[in-house]
Amino acid sequence: RKEDIPELVEHFLERIARENNQPKRKIDEAVFGYLQSYAWPGNVRELDNEMRRAVALSDDLITPDVLKEEIRSKDLFKPTIRIPTGSALKDIVKEAIEDVERRVILKVLEETGWKKSEAARVLGISRPTLDTKIETYDLGRGQGADG
Repeated sequence: RKEDIPELVEHFLERIARENNQPKRKIDEAVFGYLQSYAWPGNVRELDNEMRRAVALSDDLITPDVLKEEIRSKDLFKPTIRIPTGSALKDIVKEAIEDVERRVILKVLEETGWKKSEAARVLGISRPTLDTKIETYDLGRGQGADG
């Protein structure tokens, strides 16, 4: 669960420090944002490995730049903006907003196990509105929030 990540990270950092007989590394707050937005397909073991890697690549403070690229690139609110020649600003902005909306809806659906009523509640929209957006964005299970 995403909310458990800070506690797990602290646990791993303490254990790594004990194993290596070194002081426990501090962690930049921004790192938690990246760690909590990543899907962790390898589960807790992958998080443990990433913390070991981050400790090896850092000095006293673990910063976002030592995280794997795939973790740093999982920014839901960073739309993939295509800027076609001759497009009006309003069209570019509209496309970027739709991209972010699609990603957020898909992520919430995944996090709620595709329970649409729960996802609508989390998103603060009605269930019919959610159904319309799922259809508009042609969303389906297994697409991933970034694809």
